[in-house]
Amino acid sequence: MTMQKLKNIIRYIAPKVLWDGARLVRIRTNNILFKARWVKHTYEGYELSVYISDPIAKEWYDKSDWKNQPEYSLLKKHQLKSGSTIFDLGAHQGVIACILGNIIGNNGQIIAVEANPKNVEIAKKNINANKLAEVIFPIHAAVAAHNGFLFFNENFNGQVCNNGNRLGKTQVPAIAIDSLTEKYGRPDIVVIDIEGYECSALNGATQTLKFLPDFFIEVHSHQELSKYGGSVSQLLNFFPDDKFEILLWNYDKSSGFVQKKDFNLNTKKPFSLLALARYN
Repeated sequence: MTMQKLKNIIRYIAPKVLWDGARLVRIRTNNILFKARWVKHTYEGYELSVYISDPIAKEWYDKSDWKNQPEYSLLKKHQLKSGSTIFDLGAHQGVIACILGNIIGNNGQIIAVEANPKNVEIAKKNINANKLAEVIFPIHAAVAAHNGFLFFNENFNGQVCNNGNRLGKTQVPAIAIDSLTEKYGRPDIVVIDIEGYECSALNGATQTLKFLPDFFIEVHSHQELSKYGGSVSQLLNFFPDDKFEILLWNYDKSSGFVQKKDFNLNTKKPFSLLALARYN
C-alpha cells in the first residue's frame, strides 16, 4: 500500500476535526523546523534570488533552473511584451511575477494577488531582492466573484475554504477581477493559479473578459473545480471560440500545448490552459 493510499484511508475513517488538527500541527511544525535560505537560479533566462521558506518552495523553486516553458514563448507572440499590464492571481511567493516583471520592464505593471499572508510576505522579500518593487504590486486577498471576505485554509499552498468551521482557516479579503481592472486598468495578461477556484473568480471578470486579455490558467483537476461548483466545460465557456484560441497542455505529455480538439478534456490530471485573444 502506498503512503498516499494510507493517508486517504485515514482521512476517510478519522473524524474531520482530528484530520484537520493533524494537518495543522504538521504545517506549523514544518514552518518552525524548516531551514529557510536564499538561493539563486536562472528562471526563463533571468537570474533571480529566491527565498526558500518551506517545503513547497523548495520543491518548486530550488530543484533546478527553469528553461523554455512553452507558455512564455506563446504569450510573447501575443500580448506579453515590454510595458504590459499583468494580473498574477494566486501569485504564491512572487517568483512567476518576478519572471514576468523582467519581461515587461519598468514601463509595465504586475498586480500580484495572493491569499496566504505568509506567502505575501515572502513575495515581498523576493520582489525587493530582485529590484522589481516599482513593477510588481502585491495584494493580500483572494480572487472571487465579488468583493468582500472569505475563508482561506492554512497551508503552504492554501485553498479557499468552503467549511467555515475548519481548523486552521483564516478570513481574508476577497476581490473581483473586474475591481482590479477598474483600479489598475485593462490587463494584457491574466495568470490564474488558485487551486480549483477558477470558475468562481472568472464569474467576477465579466467586464475584463470584454477587453480580451490573454489568459494562462493552471487547471488542477475536475475534482478541484467541482469542489467549488465548477467544471472544465464551465471554465471553457468563459472563452468562446470566436473570441479566443484555446490551447491546452497535459503535463504527462511531452507534446506541449495542443488545440482543444486534440485534447482529452476528461483527463483527471492537472493541465494548463492558454486562452489567446483573437483580434479581427
